[in-house]
Amino acid sequence: MRFTLHQLEAFVWTARLGTVHAAARHLHLTQPAISHRIRDLEEELGTQLFDRHYYNTKANAITKTREDALSLNSQAMSSALYSNAFVKANKGKLKSAAS
Repeated sequence: MRFTLHQLEAFVWTARLGTVHAAARHLHLTQPAISHRIRDLEEELGTQLFDRHYYNTKANAITKTREDALSLNSQAMSSALYSNAFVKANKGKLKSAAS
C-alpha cells in the first residue's frame, strides 16, 4: 500500500472542514486537485472514504471508514513530523553514502 502525505492531507482537511471546496481553499489548491487526491487515496486503500450521495451535507458525507483513516493519517503525519524534526536537529551531523 502506497499513498502520499498530500493525499492524506486532502482527506483530513476535507473531513475536518466538511467540504472539498473548504479544503481546497485551506490548502490553496483547486477543488479538482483535492478530489483527485482523495480518489487516489480511496483506490489505494480499497475503500470509499466519502459518500458522494450527500454532496450538500457536511456531516453525512464521511463514511464509517473515516475514524480508521483519520487514525492512519495521524500516525503518518506524526512520523513525517518526527523525521523532519530529527533531520533538523541533526543537520550537519548526518553523512550520506552518496557523497
